[in-house]
Amino acid sequence: MEPIPVIPFRWSIEKRQELGSLIDFIKVDLPPGFHEELVASSARILAFAGEAQLYFVGRSPENYFDFLSGAFEEVVELKDRINLFQFSGSRYTYELLAREHQFELEHLRAYMRTIGLSPTQIIGRKIGTTLVDVVYGGGTFRMLVELIHDWARDEKVSWPAVCDKLRIVGITERTKNSPNTWRWQQQADWIELLGSARVKNVSVEGWFWRYIANYQSKSTDSYHPARWANPTAEQPYRALYNREGLKIAVSLYDYGTQSATREALRQAMTAQLEMREAWFRGYVKCL
Repeated sequence: MEPIPVIPFRWSIEKRQELGSLIDFIKVDLPPGFHEELVASSARILAFAGEAQLYFVGRSPENYFDFLSGAFEEVVELKDRINLFQFSGSRYTYELLAREHQFELEHLRAYMRTIGLSPTQIIGRKIGTTLVDVVYGGGTFRMLVELIHDWARDEKVSWPAVCDKLRIVGITERTKNSPNTWRWQQQADWIELLGSARVKNVSVEGWFWRYIANYQSKSTDSYHPARWANPTAEQPYRALYNREGLKIAVSLYDYGTQSATREALRQAMTAQLEMREAWFRGYVKCL
């Protein structure tokens, strides 16, 4: 029997009345050029993700979740495709978790099921499922792919059927393009479990990558294995660090709702090759 899931808390950006005075007098300055890089890379993420439920994994890409939630605020069908999957586990191998943290792993599975990430749910959707994360070595993606693979075996779900519906988009630091350029997926032997064709990368400027991955305040705390089964993870965050992150989240959601921002995103999307696809043109028409 699956345990009762622990749903990690995050303040609702849309229900402003719940925030009260939580972020009043909080001031956070984003780096120059941040919004422009966010819009440009968001267009590429949407293109590379395919027609899919998008799951922004962990805290590093939460800017995209908030921004795109605002941009598609008025289109319920598309807004509902944008999800935040709170998760941190790159310091662990799946083998270690399965061996020494089975209790926590069962709770993680229960949480994943509540947000539509079980193998059965992945293959049951008409559209695909895409995991998006800021990536360096790919440890988080490895953990999740191995977890879903093992889960599919437990539930007697066809792994090839899961692979047909599952895709990865890594947000990487932009480097000079050459035959000798280091690419994380070329060093990851586990990629063959999913198939290299199902892995895409969106490169961003180095300062932007380092800021969202290493330096930016976040609205939540890391949802690591020690918290997967701990009910305290469902409690609100009020530390200054989290309030600063929440201030950023609110500002990016509101930025996405602005007509000028939507037009900038629309223009960035029309430059993508995926404009030849009907589903992608449908996204653009909604902006």
